[in-house]
Amino acid sequence: MSVRKILSVFSISLLFLTLSTTVIFAGGKQEKSENTQTTESEETKQADEQKEPEQASGEQNAAGTPIITGETLPAATVNGEPISQSDFQQLLGFLQFQYMQQGMQVQGPQLDQLKEAVLESLIDDELIYQIAVNEGYSMSQQELDEALSKTKEQFGSEEAYQDALKKEGLDEGALKMTLRKRLTRDKYETENFIDAVSVESDEIKSFYEENPGQFEQPFQFRSSHILIQVAPDATEEEKQEAMDKINAARLRIEEGEEFSEVARDVSEGPSGPNGGDLNYHGKGDFVPEFENAALELEIGAISEVVETQFGYHIIKLTDRREAQVVPFEDVEGQIAEYLTRVKAQEKRSSFLQERKPGADITRNALNS
Repeated sequence: MSVRKILSVFSISLLFLTLSTTVIFAGGKQEKSENTQTTESEETKQADEQKEPEQASGEQNAAGTPIITGETLPAATVNGEPISQSDFQQLLGFLQFQYMQQGMQVQGPQLDQLKEAVLESLIDDELIYQIAVNEGYSMSQQELDEALSKTKEQFGSEEAYQDALKKEGLDEGALKMTLRKRLTRDKYETENFIDAVSVESDEIKSFYEENPGQFEQPFQFRSSHILIQVAPDATEEEKQEAMDKINAARLRIEEGEEFSEVARDVSEGPSGPNGGDLNYHGKGDFVPEFENAALELEIGAISEVVETQFGYHIIKLTDRREAQVVPFEDVEGQIAEYLTRVKAQEKRSSFLQERKPGADITRNALNS
């Protein structure tokens, strides 16, 4: 998990709003994202884990910004304030990964366009922060402490949090500075862009009626499983031991124990503490052996022992959702939120068109 990634959500959302050609709403079509649960990826998914983009090398100052030497330049500067190469590469790498997840390889001229969009996004963020400060916006110590606490919580433990800081060449003082900048900018953007626009009910209804393809919900199924892991190089004795464990678990269920309780007790996958629940998925999300076995079941039924590359499973099918058009009432709020973001982005863009020409901006990343 990356500290900078956690702190760049707003920049990422604005970039996708600008670059994306489709709108995806929860409950309708769903695209795979960085937030896919580890329960899926570690137990049944076919995709590899995302690798963190490499960080730019070079020394850093107390604020986490690379020190400019004769060979190391910031990605850009805004009125003399540097934007680090590491921040630029982190955001660029993350967006490239997101496009890859959608089956798109960004190369050549398209990569150049993406680099330009990423750099301009970071420049825009820095410029708006500077304008916010000049107009008297700031964060209280209590707000900053609360934000820091929430950030720490996402790492699960103090050790993981400190490791993440060390990996990125940051310390807590630098993180606080980054948080202060982001929160100050967020406050300014909320008050001046988001709260300054409104969406009428007829706009929401029109969007729903004019974009029917965005609200088609594909077939989905929900399943739970119990997993006894088997290493790829396991011996026959180890395989038999695992088979004995999974058969014993299935016998407990046949004798009347709740599937979820047995899963919590014996399942070796991350879903175990959740009773084996894997939530809803579409076709192609799981390895074929698992998916085929799950879809042969009636709701509430459990499978025989199923072998996959992960080990031995017992699968329970808990629900099926046939393909349908999501009712307007189910997505009305999400459409309103999306249209608000679109209008806020338009207002933000107009604001930057007025203010950007007067700023002293240098762009180094696009020349490398």
